[in-house]
Amino acid sequence: RIAAHSRAIDAAWDKARSKGGVLLYNGSLLVYTGHETLSGRTCVTGHFAEYKHFIAHRNDPALGLDINPVGVSGLVTGLDRGEPFTVFARRAFNCSTYGGYYELVPSGAIALCDALPDGRVDFARRLLLEFEEEVGPAPEAARCAVSPMAFLHDAAGGVYDVCCLVETDLAPAFFKEHISQSEEYSGAECVPISHTREFASAHISEIVPTTLGILDAFFSLRQ
Repeated sequence: RIAAHSRAIDAAWDKARSKGGVLLYNGSLLVYTGHETLSGRTCVTGHFAEYKHFIAHRNDPALGLDINPVGVSGLVTGLDRGEPFTVFARRAFNCSTYGGYYELVPSGAIALCDALPDGRVDFARRLLLEFEEEVGPAPEAARCAVSPMAFLHDAAGGVYDVCCLVETDLAPAFFKEHISQSEEYSGAECVPISHTREFASAHISEIVPTTLGILDAFFSLRQ
């Protein structure tokens, strides 16, 4: 189908790139094929495509490309004088999706370079790479542990996410300093874990849907 619609795909991509100020890069991404859950473990299957295929699918679903990306999203925790907090970052207004919305960090697409020789993908490595890109490289002595929490689907955005907890012992200043320098975000809020539900409720109309799902999964596991 992709080969049959190559002209339409290129036209959609050129149109998207012609919009001034929109952040777009035609990298590779993992596309959802299916998943099954056995004995509490979820196995996701997919194949790789280009980001411009997703743009074409989103702009014209009638093409029948069925490009639903699988990415990674994290809920990162740090410590502020012994009290755990998490980080909500406001997406830059020129992001191609959910511009100006709050989301938990880090997040990103699973790319072809994350594929292992046995056919699996190293989603934990991808999440840590996104952490470095969005938040900054953590000091060598810092704790940074990744554990999977949930597999979520954002039906409105047409994407799936492997969602993980990223536990660190970093302070709020580390996150605010580095995120303020990011092109992807316009600012960040370090919110105590005990106040995250209140923060989400106060900003409910401007929070990425996957972030709300991650919070639900996080608090479910804590019960």
